[in-house]
Amino acid sequence: MRIMSTRVRRLRACGAAFVLATSAGLIPSLAVAADGPIADTKVWCGEAAKMIGDKDTQKFFASFVFASGGLIDRPSVEQAFASLPPALSREGAFISGDFLVEKAYGETLSRAWFLIQFENGLLFLRCEGAKRGNGWIIVNVTYDNQADNVRLP
Repeated sequence: MRIMSTRVRRLRACGAAFVLATSAGLIPSLAVAADGPIADTKVWCGEAAKMIGDKDTQKFFASFVFASGGLIDRPSVEQAFASLPPALSREGAFISGDFLVEKAYGETLSRAWFLIQFENGLLFLRCEGAKRGNGWIIVNVTYDNQADNVRLP
């Protein structure tokens, strides 16, 4: 009898762990299936500009992965922005970050541009968001020290 009750307790514990593991695997995909993870492309881009100004590229990478709604993974973001940390180290101290312009394309695509000023140079940042449900996902981020290269309108 004692052996039987031990087995039942183990089965209950395994069953509970299985349910938690299964539901944890579904929760992230359910969270972004109906709505985007961010409320506004412009606001997110401003926060990204601040992270870049603060030279906190790790926080920027994590934020981009989250804001993409799962469309891009961390290694891909790190590879795509591999030149950002060395570039920022040459720019010197952060001076300011300014919103430049936002352009909407219908109701489903939005682009926002920011200018990040450093002691030794400028960085233009363009963030592109697509509507997903009632929210937005970030589908592209471009940066350069030339406004034409980020297609500033």
